[in-house]
Amino acid sequence: MVGVAFRDDLNEPERELWDAFPRGAWVDRREGDPADDNLDRARSWGPDRLIRARVIRTLLLGAGAVQPGHTPAVRLRGIRVLGRLDLMGATLGWPLVCEDCFFDAGVRLVESTTKTVRFVDSRLPFLNCTRMRLNGILNLGGCAIDGSLRLDQAKIDGQMTLHGADIGLGSPEVEAVAANGLAVDGGVECSELTAHGIVTMRAARITGSLDLSGARISCPGERALAADYAEIGGRLDCRGMVVVGQTSLHNTRVAANMVLSDARLDNPAGQALSAGGLTVDGGVFVNRFTALGEIRMVGARLGANLTLNGSTLSNPGGTAIDLDRAAVQICHGADLTCQGRFSLAGARIASELELRDARLDAGDGDIALAADGAVIDGAVVLTRVSAHGEVNMRTARIGRSVLLVGAFLDNQGGVACRMSGADVAGDVVCNGLTVAGGMRLTGSRIGGRLSLDQVRLENPGGTALSARGAQVAELSLRPAAPVGGTVDLSHAEQWLSYLLIASGWILVTTVAAGAARVLTRG
Repeated sequence: MVGVAFRDDLNEPERELWDAFPRGAWVDRREGDPADDNLDRARSWGPDRLIRARVIRTLLLGAGAVQPGHTPAVRLRGIRVLGRLDLMGATLGWPLVCEDCFFDAGVRLVESTTKTVRFVDSRLPFLNCTRMRLNGILNLGGCAIDGSLRLDQAKIDGQMTLHGADIGLGSPEVEAVAANGLAVDGGVECSELTAHGIVTMRAARITGSLDLSGARISCPGERALAADYAEIGGRLDCRGMVVVGQTSLHNTRVAANMVLSDARLDNPAGQALSAGGLTVDGGVFVNRFTALGEIRMVGARLGANLTLNGSTLSNPGGTAIDLDRAAVQICHGADLTCQGRFSLAGARIASELELRDARLDAGDGDIALAADGAVIDGAVVLTRVSAHGEVNMRTARIGRSVLLVGAFLDNQGGVACRMSGADVAGDVVCNGLTVAGGMRLTGSRIGGRLSLDQVRLENPGGTALSARGAQVAELSLRPAAPVGGTVDLSHAEQWLSYLLIASGWILVTTVAAGAARVLTRG
């Protein structure tokens, strides 16, 4: 029970709260349309809108009466809370709900055990919920928090939302959201979140989905979003998200889909996305995505498709996307723009690799597409690809066909297309291909047809096409113009048929096993 002296000390809004608490009724002191209330001016709110933090604390700790047939709760609207609301270590049996409120000092729920907590469209200097145990909903939608929101090792049996919250706006150098080891038995909604500083969710455990769609997180030159070793039981939705700084998902596991479509990751001095060991059981959708900096997914395990259609990856002079030793079901990148290396070295793709109409630019003398040692069980579709730099599929194993129809490969003075030692079960179709630089098929094995009809091969003073020791079921070479350079078929084996039609060239109609054939201008 509360002493009479304490009861007599209450001001008007505090008395209203004391009377409303047993019924869980609202104390609403907003004036006019709530949308017109400017929380930045709340410091000037008069006595008719002031409630001391110690009054709220006293009620939540059991001082208020309980009215039969009602559930007690603190429910405030349009209130300025004076003093620090410190509930550290407390056990709270009733909900705490504050809408359009202003807190003079921070709120501490460290190691507390509580029911639903809602601070909606309110302003706080900071909120510390470290190791809190909450049964219900933690709702911070639309809140403005000057400093940090701390949720390290917190456990929430219910739902958590930070939708539209603005955190760290007063001190952007700190962790805006610290939620390492957070456990949520439900979903986490952070859509439209704005964070001025680092958001950390390392080793978080979320049984539902994590929604970061439309979020804005900024920590330039540093880790901005870190969710390493996290486990997400549902979907990871990052549609339209913008991160300035590094996004880190090392060894993170997502049980459903991961969506980065229309997102932008900006860390040009380093890795825009660092996701080595990432596991996603569903599809990874990265359409119309923009990355400034490296996308690093070495050893990732993607249970369905990786879709990069219409995306722009930019890391000039380095690797734009690194999927080395990754395992993917299908990889699609139609109309992809990639400034820097696209690397798939040693990767395993269970179906097809399609980069139709992609633009790959690694610069002179560098590797634009590195798929050496890759195992691709389906087809490799590079139709109308434009590549500046080497396309390297050396020693790759391809279960179906390779399509380079209408492609343009440019690496003048070097090798533009390297498939030495590659093993292709089906056809290699290069009709309409233009190669500025060498084309190497040395020691390759092609189970079907090698079609080089209407190609343009230009490597003046060098070897334009080398198929030394290659094994091909059938070869058709019908250049659109005389080849600029030599064609080397030395020690080519197992030709079933061979056709060469090129004006100004020596016509060879048979190639014996083991015989040397170097074709030059007649």
